[in-house]
Amino acid sequence: MNNRIKELRTQLKLSQKKFGEAIGLTSTGICDIESGKTKTITEGNIMLICKTFAVNENWLRTGEGAPFASYEHRQDLTDLEKEILTKFHLLDSAQQKAVETIINGLYLQHNQE
Repeated sequence: MNNRIKELRTQLKLSQKKFGEAIGLTSTGICDIESGKTKTITEGNIMLICKTFAVNENWLRTGEGAPFASYEHRQDLTDLEKEILTKFHLLDSAQQKAVETIINGLYLQHNQE
């Protein structure tokens, strides 16, 4: 699992610091996990990683299946759409609400033209 966490962080293009901040760990904690120094990853950390980054829990635990739970496997999304959704999951709830407001405004503007 340690290698998959590093792979996930790399795919998300996050530093150990940013990845750790998102799940309540220090960059040292993430470094220890990725290097294998920390052998046991808590259930709480696993659940936070899955929820925060929309990660497929089975993939994180076993390496089986697709890394991302909800949309990564969808063939109808472009790479850009997948990247946007991935980054959206990294935002806190206030930032997500701001993005929603912007998108709704753009949608309304588009429909009025």
